[in-house]
Amino acid sequence: MVSKEEEFVPTELQQRIFKALRNKQITTDTLMGIVGCDRKQFFSVWGIKGLVNRGLVANKYDRKGFYRPDKPPLLEDTPEG
Repeated sequence: MVSKEEEFVPTELQQRIFKALRNKQITTDTLMGIVGCDRKQFFSVWGIKGLVNRGLVANKYDRKGFYRPDKPPLLEDTPEG
């Protein structure tokens, strides 16, 4: 985890990811399509990795995707598993 005292300025990609995950849980491939990036960009520290490291985005690794703990998915938006 990153120190809370360290100022965090999200990248444009992180802002798009964060917005897309509001009240939704989205799989990796679908989320990459929504935010318009490739796997390398998506999993970089300037993408999802930076958000996960700060606890802003989570993934239970249950194949249902990433979500925001502060704005969890609505029941009808959670993928079936």
